[in-house]
Amino acid sequence: MKVSKLIEFLSSCDPDAEVLLVTQSSYPFECSTSGFCTREQLADHLEAEYDDQLTTGGKLSDVLITEGSQIRYGSKHTWNVRS
Repeated sequence: MKVSKLIEFLSSCDPDAEVLLVTQSSYPFECSTSGFCTREQLADHLEAEYDDQLTTGGKLSDVLITEGSQIRYGSKHTWNVRS
């Protein structure tokens, strides 16, 4: 997913709604999100200009969303109705 698609979708949502991740399609859980950053911000935080682990298969501008805690079981149907 591109940031522009996420922004477009979120702009039509209730600004007070929670953002949840549904993980594990075979045994889904709804999870809270605990934060977000870019790979570049992570590299800056680690005081590293370049780190293979941070950029392998990705770009420094990629947005990373961190999982919080599991809240409840999710629905397998989530993967069928995603935007």
